[in-house]
Parts: sequence; structure tokens; C-alpha cells
Amino acid sequence: MINIVSGVFPADSGTVELRGEQLTLGNPHDALRRGIAVVHQELTLFGHLTIWENIFAGHEVRGPAGRLRRQRMIRQSEELFKRLGIDLDPGARVQHLSLADQQMVEIAKGLSWDPTILILDEATSALDTTRVERVFETVGRLNEHGASLIFVSHRLREVFAIANQAVVLKDGQVVFLPHPVEFNLTIVLLRHFLAGLLGALRFRQEERAVADMRRRLRIRQTQWHQPVESLSGGNQQKVVLGKWMETGFELLLMDEPTRGIDVETKAEVYRLLRDLSEGGKAILVASTDTTELLGLCDRIYVLYEGRIQRELYGQDLTEYNLTHATMGAASAEAGNA
Repeated sequence: MINIVSGVFPADSGTVELRGEQLTLGNPHDALRRGIAVVHQELTLFGHLTIWENIFAGHEVRGPAGRLRRQRMIRQSEELFKRLGIDLDPGARVQHLSLADQQMVEIAKGLSWDPTILILDEATSALDTTRVERVFETVGRLNEHGASLIFVSHRLREVFAIANQAVVLKDGQVVFLPHPVEFNLTIVLLRHFLAGLLGALRFRQEERAVADMRRRLRIRQTQWHQPVESLSGGNQQKVVLGKWMETGFELLLMDEPTRGIDVETKAEVYRLLRDLSEGGKAILVASTDTTELLGLCDRIYVLYEGRIQRELYGQDLTEYNLTHATMGAASAEAGNA
């Protein structure tokens, strides 16, 4: 649906209207010219280019003779970073940035089009709480000036924090559309409407193991031989998890293991990880999701610049202590800035 609205795919039926006018979008640039910008979970940046070159790719600022206005684009990039509350060098190569910084560049790229409709498609999944709040503050100001935001997310706390209207979709169909007065819904209720994803690997000799893993992880494919690269980011993560679960590992290292995965499937993944742990497997999880860490871990280390700032376990393993330790690391970063 996002691909149709943004001009990637043509609509098989129905219409797309903006301010009462029917839109005919032949490609993504048509959508951008009409003020519709999309920031996806999957990065679309060019690693060998600088940050400012990525932000203005496709709509470079040029002078009367057609020459690039390099300094102007750098200044505008700095202004975008200021709005987002981040400190990045516009001249830095994207390939040297962290995943979170690259995601912020993606968001800045979307904002650079000055959109009237900004679509964030799981665009905050790689960000910590502080950066998510900064993004929400920025798009909130856009909304105050008449722009609209379509926010696609499986992080229900973020949905409740930013949205004034929610729509739950399954396989492209609306399955739940509450009225604004009914939007104060519980997470438990929404879980009944959020669907898992199913998928497959291609080798015949692995069909039995794959079929079992598909059921356990709830992966969905459109066809049996569908390439993994064509799956959504969250679906790809589940395929990777399933692959390692079949190896008989002793130690599993997981970096943001449920980023982009829907709530129902997250719960299933958590159950599987607990079963693996109870079976004697060691699991090390790196995550910016405090709720995830508190629900999964019996020991948590808070790190800053590669050094352990705090160790939490037993009775000390509480949301308050974890938040306090995390904010302490953030304060240290601000003090060193």
C-alpha cells in the first residue's frame, strides 16, 4: 500500500486522492513532486557518497548555470540535523556511520523535500528512545504547519505516542479502524489484530525443517521459491533467526533481534529464546528496546563507547534502574560534547 501511495507500484483498483484531487503517479519522483515523501526501514543510501550528497540526491540545488550549490546544500543539511537534534558532519561518508545515524540521514533526506505528507515506514526501528523522541518532535512541528504523517510501526508505544488515528492492516486489508474516541486501546487488544508473517527456504531436502520453522516463527512467502531479498526487513530477520536455530549453536549473539517485527511475532520469538535458554543455550542480546531487555534478560550491561557503565541483575534489574543507567550514559555523552 505504501508503494502504491509513493508511486512505486500502480494500483490494481481504487484511487489515490490528495486534497480531493485524484493522483496518477507513474514513479516515485511524481509522488515526491506532489509532496509525498517516504522513509523506509531498509536503507536507500549510497555508502560511498557524503551525507549531504545522499540527502539531496535527485533534487540537487543548482545555480543559474546549472552548477551545484554545494555550500547551500551543506548548510541546509546542517539545518535539518539541527531540527532533528543530531550532530553529524554533512561531509562525512555514509559508509562510516552507525546504523542509527544512517537511519537519521534517511529521515533528514525525507524532510529535505519539505513534504506535505511524510510516510515513516518502520523508520524508527533502528533508533534509541532519545532519537525517536527527537524525530517525533520534528514531525510534530511539521504537522502543526499543515503537513500530515503516516506512521507505520509495530512498536505500539510509539503509535500511541504520536498518532491521533490508527488503522490495523492485514495482508493489505483494513481489519480494525477505531474512531478517534476509541483510540485509547490496550496493547493486548491490538495484539488480536496484528498478524504474523510466513515464509520459506528453497532446498527440497530441508523442507521438513523449514516447514517447522515457518510455523514457529510465522514467516509468510508469496511463493515457495521467493528470494529472501524480496522479503520485508522484519521477515528477513526471522529467516536469519530460523537459520541459526537449525545449527545447534551453543552461543547466540543477537543485535536488535526483533527490529521491524510485529508484536505478535515478537512474543513468539521471545518464547523461542526462553526455550533455548532453558535448554542450556547462551544468548547475548544487544538492544535499544528496554522493554525487550527487561522481558528477556536475567543480566543487563549498559555500555557507552565500548565500556560497561552499569551491571544490573537480580533485584536491581528494574525499569527505573535501567532507565537511570541509560540516561547516565547519555549525560556523559552530552558532557563530553
